[in-house]
Amino acid sequence: EALAAVGELEQDAQRLVLSAGDTCPDNALLTAQGVRFLDLEGAGLHHVAYDAAYALEPFSTCWCVFTPPPGLTDEMLAAFTRAAAERVPGLAEDPGWPRQVRVAVALWVLSATLWLSEGADADRPSLGPPGVPSPSFRQLLLARWRWVARNLAEDLPDVAAACDEAVTVALRRWDVPAESLALGGYPAFG
Repeated sequence: EALAAVGELEQDAQRLVLSAGDTCPDNALLTAQGVRFLDLEGAGLHHVAYDAAYALEPFSTCWCVFTPPPGLTDEMLAAFTRAAAERVPGLAEDPGWPRQVRVAVALWVLSATLWLSEGADADRPSLGPPGVPSPSFRQLLLARWRWVARNLAEDLPDVAAACDEAVTVALRRWDVPAESLALGGYPAFG
């Protein structure tokens, strides 16, 4: 299911963009002349939904992830879509666009599972730099898996079910109460 989803996005050649690839806030600087990207390690040509995923489920590959206030991600995705529609004709009117973005989130989550699993199993306490608020590996994985299980049951039912099962298995394996691994809110909105 995930491979088919990757194929769907790759075949949509009308929506390929050259992008920084990792549009996390700590990789960009807002200047009077506009956004300047500081880190281009993942730069390349890919489907615009991968960038939009950073708005819907904030900062897909970042360590600086918390729970956004209600409605913020919808507003962020709407703003992203409006801006992207200026360069990608028909994007805003396409009823399939929201699904493409949700699918891109799921693919980021699956990728992050590979990157974060070892740290989660080792119970590493923080993803971010020392002294900077960030979630633990476990908190981030559980939050991401829950998001996919909750939001992709119709689009990618097998992936959603696998993420739901991953939550159950992880909590049993780590032998900790689920509430102890709740992802807190963004400090900026506190």
